[in-house]
Amino acid sequence: MREIETVKSEFQTWLTNKMSEAQKAIDEVSKIQRGSQGFQGMKGEKGEAIVGPRGEAGPQGPKGDVGDTPVAGLDFPMPKDGIDGKDGKDANPLVVVEYIKKLPAGKRLQIEHIDGLKQTIDAYGRQITEPKWRGGGDTVVAGTGITITRSFATGKSTISFSGGTVIENELVAGSGTTFTLANTPIAGSVKLYAARNRIYPTTDWTIVGTVITTVLTWSAGDLIADYRT
Repeated sequence: MREIETVKSEFQTWLTNKMSEAQKAIDEVSKIQRGSQGFQGMKGEKGEAIVGPRGEAGPQGPKGDVGDTPVAGLDFPMPKDGIDGKDGKDANPLVVVEYIKKLPAGKRLQIEHIDGLKQTIDAYGRQITEPKWRGGGDTVVAGTGITITRSFATGKSTISFSGGTVIENELVAGSGTTFTLANTPIAGSVKLYAARNRIYPTTDWTIVGTVITTVLTWSAGDLIADYRT
């Protein structure tokens, strides 16, 4: 009995293997019949966009009709009457001045805003800076033995007296660093101004006789001298 079971088991195993081999054979035949799948091809490059030529502009449309003039009270609200201003005669001058002081820079009154103010200031300035000369000329007698001469053209003043002469506002001849006085000064009496600013001996200039040598370079007409002879 055991031999029959053994033969039966071996037969089933053999049959299973054969059926498996048969199925594999069938699968291989199916592959041959439909052909194996090939490899996927590479993606092609993106094509260039082609833009057609721009069309011509269309003709200009006709001009529109002229619009109607708006009417107050119909097309927009009727404007209200403004408030009457105060009489200017009642304004306090001090209050006006305070308002002007509070104006920001660049908004305040300028001299040219007031008619005739600049001319008045200039005329007053000339009155206090230009001396009044007696005798109808440039030379006056200021006392016993004292004579004052002034040149309106150059501004130079010469005061002569028994003890010597005082010279003021002399335009010193020269340029660069070398200048020459018109007269030989008393030692230590020279006061020198460059571009209207006082410059000092030893530090800013030296003098030998009438020749002045400056440390800095100056243009002709920059130096003015006061001195005694």
